[in-house]
Amino acid sequence: MKMIISYGMPKSASTFAWLVIKKICLNSRLDDVVDLSTAAKGNDSVEDYIDGSVKVNAAQITREVGERCCVIKTHSSAVHFRTLVGGSAFFLPFAQHRDPRDVALSLMDHARRSRELGIADYADCLSIEGCLPVIDSSIENFIEWVDQYSAIPISYDYLCFNGLACLSFIASALDCDVDCAAILKGFERKESIAQFNKGIRHRWVDEMPQAQARMLFRRYEEYYDRFGA
Repeated sequence: MKMIISYGMPKSASTFAWLVIKKICLNSRLDDVVDLSTAAKGNDSVEDYIDGSVKVNAAQITREVGERCCVIKTHSSAVHFRTLVGGSAFFLPFAQHRDPRDVALSLMDHARRSRELGIADYADCLSIEGCLPVIDSSIENFIEWVDQYSAIPISYDYLCFNGLACLSFIASALDCDVDCAAILKGFERKESIAQFNKGIRHRWVDEMPQAQARMLFRRYEEYYDRFGA
């Protein structure tokens, strides 16, 4: 079984990252890519998304994938996938990340939409303080993926604003010979990508009070030191 996992901090273009990784696999020698069933995912997501609240059904996934390939999206910790990783002949994780200050602004946008729709998804993230538990856990998970499973970090800015270079980098990591420019062209309409918000780089510079920006920088100083903004 070829197992590719796309971890993403929430609001880090994680859906876009998963889509391009899967498209690269589909267009390459890894073209036999399995779409997981609801039973395997534990949810009815249109993506191959596995949530941390659901126990990974390694046996079901193994049966469905067999000798083929699957690309899983998650916001969950690496430990959550330990059993699945151990049973994979080929395993490669990517870890999508973004400046926590921009993550906070995007989470607050999401919270407002959720409340308008009457759903719980990030609905508590109406303020910077409300975002902190989500950002804390997402950075902890991101560092866990990188440190314990050697996940390849992919930044929001690299994927969204230097797309061709980023896709070429991902394809090289996967050892896939594909036309990255053609793949990227298929995503020209960013608004068509699920969970797309504003797609603006460094929103915090114009939209966040300096005191809050400094607080977040101090809180996540270790992350900034290792991975930049």
